[in-house]
Amino acid sequence: GHITRTNDGGNSWTSYSLPNAEGFLLGSFLTAIDSSKAWASFNHYNSGIRYVYNTQDGGQTWQAAKPIGLTDNQIIRFQHFNNYNNGFIISWDLADFVFIHQTINGGQSWTTKSLPINGSLLGITTFENNHIWFYTGSGELWRSSDGGANWSTIQTPLIATSYGLAMAFTDSLNGLAFKDHYTDQLYRTSDGGTSWLPIQGPTNPASAKIYAWGITAIPGLEDAYIVGHNDGTSLTRDGGDTWYVERNYPDYDFNMPVFKHASLGWASVQNQNSMYRWNDPIETIEAVCLTFNGPVKGKVRRSKCHDLWFEGSVSVDIANDPEIHLNVQLFYPDYAPNSGLKYHIVKNLSTGCPDCSIQFVPDPGQTTIGQLLFDIPLKFAPDTTDNVICTISPTQCRADSLHTFEFKTGYFANWFHEECFQIDSSNCAVELLTNTCGIDTNQYIIYVGVGGNILPGSKYEKNPSFNDPVNFYIYAYGDFTNSTCYEVINTLYNCGTSGTNTFADREKSTLRIWPNPATDDFRLSISPVPDGNLDVRIKNSAGYFVWSESRPHSDEEYLIDPVGLESGFYILEVWAPYGLIGTSKLVILK
Repeated sequence: GHITRTNDGGNSWTSYSLPNAEGFLLGSFLTAIDSSKAWASFNHYNSGIRYVYNTQDGGQTWQAAKPIGLTDNQIIRFQHFNNYNNGFIISWDLADFVFIHQTINGGQSWTTKSLPINGSLLGITTFENNHIWFYTGSGELWRSSDGGANWSTIQTPLIATSYGLAMAFTDSLNGLAFKDHYTDQLYRTSDGGTSWLPIQGPTNPASAKIYAWGITAIPGLEDAYIVGHNDGTSLTRDGGDTWYVERNYPDYDFNMPVFKHASLGWASVQNQNSMYRWNDPIETIEAVCLTFNGPVKGKVRRSKCHDLWFEGSVSVDIANDPEIHLNVQLFYPDYAPNSGLKYHIVKNLSTGCPDCSIQFVPDPGQTTIGQLLFDIPLKFAPDTTDNVICTISPTQCRADSLHTFEFKTGYFANWFHEECFQIDSSNCAVELLTNTCGIDTNQYIIYVGVGGNILPGSKYEKNPSFNDPVNFYIYAYGDFTNSTCYEVINTLYNCGTSGTNTFADREKSTLRIWPNPATDDFRLSISPVPDGNLDVRIKNSAGYFVWSESRPHSDEEYLIDPVGLESGFYILEVWAPYGLIGTSKLVILK
């Protein structure tokens, strides 16, 4: 129920109460005339009442100024005031009538005009003080050139089938519209809306079926528009033929920016409590583009075998984009879960950040030509056995420099669970078997390694020296030449001796944790203490390992400080070189 005001360009804000604005507002409109005068109107969802107010003291007090012709069965859809006295409010009712309420004396009296429309009212846009357009779901466009006194109607091909339209005009004749709010359905008019032609091709501001929240015309700059969409924020200076990506925050979708002139604009980001201010002259902006000189070379790997990373390199020329803003996306098959998942990575090399996952290495004798090395985290990628497409490109020119990398995520749901496998070392052979998790080893590519040699297969039958270690490397849809993601399960070769080093036959240890629940660090005791160094691992309720640490085997009691773990239920596991030796439940309360 508050309105905030700034008098210093956004550096500080003052909040004022607006009467009857507590609760959920369905559509609210604010027009600031100057530092003291403003108009506000809104539909109160809880009560169903429509309110219109004005202020002449900077928002400290508000006076009711609701038009008599505005009833509570109408919905306020737009508000526009040229000055404090002259303006109009547009409302719509479910019987498909549009009402234009006009005042010339600061709301003391109003005139109301009703217009029967075909279809639902979808949106309204204006240019300067007199040119007004509103459009319906049937493709019907209404236009006024005299501030709403007289209207004409035009039938257009912009028939909305789902989400409606997003439309804006830079003058009385030239405008752009997104049909159904999709960025690949962009239309342009040069005659005030009488005729519309599609703008085809890869120059649209984002890839197909990306939702455009809205479109804003830049005042005082011919054919310039800015668009916030699910893929970021883009702007055009030539009426939609070419688009530039907003460079400072290329993955932010500034929903409906408001511009005072070509160098000053305001916008917010959905689900954020921040306001952003545009300060660069739009007329001087040019597209800067990192040039890819060669194909992307890379591999997909897992960090701790549950977080997905895309690691690789590409030959580039950074002369036109020294900051190197990259866009990375994952595209799943249409029938896979979460088929449209995207991950945006933006790195600014000029900051020299020590943990930056993108690095430029110049070629000998060069300064701008070289190799771009990247190691990009793509967390929480769902599993699928089908091909997943990873695209990497500069944010400023995606269509021209798009490179793709095809891979499979495989069956990672059970990944990093060594207890799902068991090792049989009887009959002078070492073989990896499946265990109780119901895993088929055909889902994996398995290699066996002895003495530094790695060979495909799940069984080792040669005769190495006694107690020679045998390691099994388990990959999911990859091999050790193109993927760094693998799990290692090892044993000692025990040919012909009593006892085998299988998971099933190994002696388990008893674990004791205290205090449990733990609020901070806790103590862990192990009995009996196995040979070899130990790995203490903690995984969350989803089965992902979130903490691990190596400890010497000589101690019977350890102090554990799992930094970074939040309150919750966990499983603590202790691993010896030959496998899992014990588990215990752990509760952390902070």
